[in-house]
Amino acid sequence: MKKIILTLLLFSVVLFVSCLDAGNNKVTEQSEVSIEEGSNNVEVDSLLKYAEQGEPYAQCYLGFLYYYGNGVPQSYKEAANWFRKSAEQGYASAQCYLGFLYSSGKGVPQNYTEAAKWLRKSAEQGDASAQFNLGMLYYSGDGVPQSYKEAAKWLRKAAEQGYAAAQYVLGMLYYSGNGVTQNYTKAAKWFRKAAEQGEPYAQYYLGFLYYSGNGVTQNYTEAANWYRKAAEQGDASAQFNLGMLYHNGEGVTQSYKEAVKWLRKAAEQGLEIAKQELDRMGEDYHREGRSIFIK
Repeated sequence: MKKIILTLLLFSVVLFVSCLDAGNNKVTEQSEVSIEEGSNNVEVDSLLKYAEQGEPYAQCYLGFLYYYGNGVPQSYKEAANWFRKSAEQGYASAQCYLGFLYSSGKGVPQNYTEAAKWLRKSAEQGDASAQFNLGMLYYSGDGVPQSYKEAAKWLRKAAEQGYAAAQYVLGMLYYSGNGVTQNYTKAAKWFRKAAEQGEPYAQYYLGFLYYSGNGVTQNYTEAANWYRKAAEQGDASAQFNLGMLYHNGEGVTQSYKEAVKWLRKAAEQGLEIAKQELDRMGEDYHREGRSIFIK
């Protein structure tokens, strides 16, 4: 019995990525002050001197340290203060970081309009993380008028710079036809780019396209390959679908043991359909005098 699921995701909740996590290297590369993230010997006094002299990269990095509490007492408020000083001088990374703080309400009152304002300034300078997050604001309609077309515009800019999360969401727009003309081939193209960078949601959807034959030549072996990559990263839907491939013997050697293993992983994450399938398999095996339990 075939039973493969396609789970839609809430992008605005799952994928609004902190510029602080995505852009750390940019600050390090542009800073004249030699500081390594995680170092216990950060020369904060030297950094503070540069920051107080108005150096935007030093101000930005000082904000970064306050955000994480690295070498200074952790303070989102102080992080916002230094990011703002740098952002007002046009420093793209700081603009992105400040936009993130406004979106999350850390150190400043949550304000999506202000978030969009600062993310746009950074995005227009080519910051991929800002472009992605601005695209997500347009996707959800937070702080800007909701527009899939504008979302696709900014996501494409980030995707073309190799930003995996943007590649994945752009693939979803092509899959659904929101903001762009529906095109499964282009969806597969962007899913693949993100999947090859290890993005689990993209791996899952690329597996689904291979299973269904939309945008790619149908290939159950490739479907299993990409489901497995996502499943090993904990994606419950991929775990379920991989389990069903083992149950059906599609793209893999049929194995009830492997089927139960992956279905159980999905069920343990609360996926109801996986629980139901395990119950059904248990009833079938009971009638046959076998056990589905893995020893």
